[in-house]
Amino acid sequence: MRPSPSPRRLASLLVIACLTAPSAARAADITWNAGAGNFDLGSNWNTGTVPTVGDLAVINNGGFATLTLSGSTAGSQLAIGQDGAGRLVVAGSGTRSVTGANYVGWTTAAGATAGVGSLTVDSGAVLRFDGGGSTIVGAGAG
Repeated sequence: MRPSPSPRRLASLLVIACLTAPSAARAADITWNAGAGNFDLGSNWNTGTVPTVGDLAVINNGGFATLTLSGSTAGSQLAIGQDGAGRLVVAGSGTRSVTGANYVGWTTAAGATAGVGSLTVDSGAVLRFDGGGSTIVGAGAG
């Protein structure tokens, strides 16, 4: 009969398992770098890619993005006018669902540039803020 592993050995194995287990990918802050343009065009974002579920799409350079919907899709969290100015128009005839914290006109810290955001959802388009976070409009530390 084999002896049972000691509590110390079990604890060591548990620590090793936790340290080597893959972790969930952390969302990226992806920042709008265009003046006016298409939300779904990668070159309008600082990473060269369109923000996806789990990312935070930040429009704070005074820019104006248009998101044209068709069908039902899930998308990135939104920070429109976070520590700066930004505008997003949601157009088309579809539904975009976003989960997590979303901000319009948000100032993150005292001393930061005041957040001034504008969000317009045109007739026929639907923007759904699903559970799992807050939607904050015109608030913050500044």
